[in-house]
Amino acid sequence: MKKKSETWTFSRNAMASEFTITIHGVDFDEAGKAANAGFREIELVENALSRFRYDSDTSRINALKPGEEYRPSLIASECLALARETWMATAGAFDPTIGALLAWRAKHPRKSKVPNEILSICGMDKLLSNENHTVIGVAVEGLRVDLGAIGKGYGVDRAAELLRRDWDVPAGIVQGGESSIRAWGDGPGKGGWSLYLRDPTDQENILSTITLHDFAMSGSGQVLHGDHIIDPRSGQRAPRDHAAWACSPNAAIADALSTAMMVLSQEEIGELFNGQREIGGLVHFAKEERTQFGIWGQWGLQSP
Repeated sequence: MKKKSETWTFSRNAMASEFTITIHGVDFDEAGKAANAGFREIELVENALSRFRYDSDTSRINALKPGEEYRPSLIASECLALARETWMATAGAFDPTIGALLAWRAKHPRKSKVPNEILSICGMDKLLSNENHTVIGVAVEGLRVDLGAIGKGYGVDRAAELLRRDWDVPAGIVQGGESSIRAWGDGPGKGGWSLYLRDPTDQENILSTITLHDFAMSGSGQVLHGDHIIDPRSGQRAPRDHAAWACSPNAAIADALSTAMMVLSQEEIGELFNGQREIGGLVHFAKEERTQFGIWGQWGLQSP
């Protein structure tokens, strides 16, 4: 990579996605070292949370039987605490314990009714823990945790905090795949970082732009990645004809909220964001309909 300006972008694959780290305001050598440190932090998160790694915290939790206990790493404890917080805030519309439901739905894509025996082994209330999530247990055998809908954002947060705290990076963006973004400082334009929101059914169509400054955003939709979002309350797939974006001070919460918004009604989303000062959302329900919630209008949302 040649030195061309004071803004540098680095990329690396993790969590089945391409992560990018963009750094502004330091020289190339320092930016490269900082980015490598950020990617190592993301790797630590993946090692702790990936259900595809036999020795991860998630895999060890999924192997638990009622009466057994496990003491997870700090990474897993913090992520589970954020997951429970969002599960409660969304009245169960976001639930990381639906691994068994996701597996069943993948095998039975056309069936409408989910068997009770599958639904009975899902639910964050069946994942037992102490107040700080430092000791984990399960109430039912077969409960499966899948932190994919919050783990990417959590990895983005950890990397962004490391770059700001330990490397004194004045401005930058950490992005996980096409969904989770956290930005801080003034970018090259000295007014934050401008991002595009694209039509989920037509990626060439830009719906809106948003300027992020010391904030995070996450987007969810079914078109780009297949029908992977399921309503934990009913077991039904989220609609394919809309997408959702959420903003929050941290990417993990934005990640989880955007997923929940895919299965919540407009009324439920309105209640979720009512009176909120730090979070907001936008749902694209159809080709010509976009509905804003919470503090979205304060983020510099612009019409295309």
